[in-house]
Amino acid sequence: MPPRFSLGLDPGLASLHWHSDGRDPERPSPEGEGRSIKEEMRFAMKLFDVVMLREDLPTEGLRKGQTGAIVEVFEGAFEVEFCDDEGQTLAEVALKPEQIDLVRES
Repeated sequence: MPPRFSLGLDPGLASLHWHSDGRDPERPSPEGEGRSIKEEMRFAMKLFDVVMLREDLPTEGLRKGQTGAIVEVFEGAFEVEFCDDEGQTLAEVALKPEQIDLVRES
């Protein structure tokens, strides 16, 4: 049976906590070539997944914790579109997997 993942947002830290069958998310994943479970999820992100920014990007007017959608997948990077409450694009930026966390799969 594949591992089950559940996401929980800690509003105080604006970070995601991954829980999978009691394994520590920071420990290396047995099938992930030494990467942690959290890192494995970053490599598994795909088109239209909803992600959360892990750091401020002041030049783009974006702040840690803002959510966006993956609109393009490159080798080693993702193009992410960030929108306002009315759906207008605020920014579209290329980001490395370590700059974002998966919030919801498409």
